Amino acid sequence: LTIVYTSSSLEDVIGLADMIFVLNRGRLAFSGTPREILLHAKELAALDIALPEVTQIALALHEAMPTINTDVLSLAELEEGIVQAKVDRSA
Repeated sequence: LTIVYTSSSLEDVIGLADMIFVLNRGRLAFSGTPREILLHAKELAALDIALPEVTQIALALHEAMPTINTDVLSLAELEEGIVQAKVDRSA
């Protein structure tokens, strides 16, 4: 089943899609799974694409904790990453 859903907010799309295609000026900029797309968070923000709130938090935390992944899909994943980063820092 294929459904075409357009949005400038990834928050809307992440939970619905298996594959995401990001267009910029009518050309394909990125394509992939939601996690693969989120690996390009900074580039997506530069294209004025609204990032999911959890991704925005992960990006902000990444400055202080570089081991935190920014391609998280949920708050639970982000929490797990924070706990792991704390463990890595104390080791």
